[in-house]
Amino acid sequence: GMYVLDEFCDGWYTPKNRYDYSNYIRADFKRDLTWMIQRDKEHPSVIMYSIGNEVTESASQPGVEFAQKLIKTIKQIDRQRPVTCGVNPMLNVLAVKGIGLYQADKVDKQPVQNKKKSSKKTGSAFFKCPDGKGKLVHRQS
Repeated sequence: GMYVLDEFCDGWYTPKNRYDYSNYIRADFKRDLTWMIQRDKEHPSVIMYSIGNEVTESASQPGVEFAQKLIKTIKQIDRQRPVTCGVNPMLNVLAVKGIGLYQADKVDKQPVQNKKKSSKKTGSAFFKCPDGKGKLVHRQS
């Protein structure tokens, strides 16, 4: 099986390129995000939602307020799954901290303890629970 982090978009209102979603997000985010959550909320592999990846607006008050709008939209449809974002300044409004790992040599390589043994090697998965009780770690195949 696979765990899925269902990601909404990779930016909000600051454009990364000329034709990206930042041109439409303010007018369309409720419709588009609602569609995504309704489409995916019954999938057992979806363990959480992400409201963005490398979102530059997160360091500003308007960015935090926009994050709250996105989270509210998600929670109106699916109150069970946590919401994260690929940034750190907004941790006060997120349920789960997202960590981008870019250098394999700096990753904690202790394997996850599991009752079932598998002969297959894992690919690359990573996140740490805030309480430290559970984690998936990067492993070289």
